[in-house]
Amino acid sequence: MTRVGGLPEVVREGETGLVVPREDPAALAQALRQLTVDAGLRERLGRQGREHVLRHYEWGDSVRRMVEVYRRLLAGEPLQALAPGERA
Repeated sequence: MTRVGGLPEVVREGETGLVVPREDPAALAQALRQLTVDAGLRERLGRQGREHVLRHYEWGDSVRRMVEVYRRLLAGEPLQALAPGERA
């Protein structure tokens, strides 16, 4: 995964995945090589990544955060992002 868009919020380097600088094909190739040869790393990152998403991105919570964003916009309130797991 590269450091673009919202992906760094979901992928935590070395914990839930590998993060490489954007537009750095050598770093991407190295990360893919590392995953290819290290089955334990693949298993750990996959398991921890799934647990992270299930814990922080449950569908109902995501919908509640989205509804809160729209409510704030319609009310003319300042908009700040709600972090995963943060209640509206």
